[in-house]
Amino acid sequence: MIRKPYRVISAREEKAAGGALAPVPRVAVSLPEAAAALGICEDTVRALAHAGTLPTFTQGRRILVRVAALDAYAAAQEAAHMADIKARQESEARHRQWRTG
Repeated sequence: MIRKPYRVISAREEKAAGGALAPVPRVAVSLPEAAAALGICEDTVRALAHAGTLPTFTQGRRILVRVAALDAYAAAQEAAHMADIKARQESEARHRQWRTG
């Protein structure tokens, strides 16, 4: 079966097809959408973008974030969080060992 390439469809076309048309996968999202996806404040996303922590690009006047960059940022935050938990557990274990003798 040969698949047709994705194309942008209008809401009217989608409604006429009964929702059977496949949507175009998003490559980039706006800052408010990125904030909603990460579950953080839009101002925080703007600060991350300004600091260079979250790579962005502009399209006209809009500032956009690649979905892949959001995934990479979330993965890096998760890895840092897990490393922090592990370090805290090791520190607590050393402290318990020191206290017990």
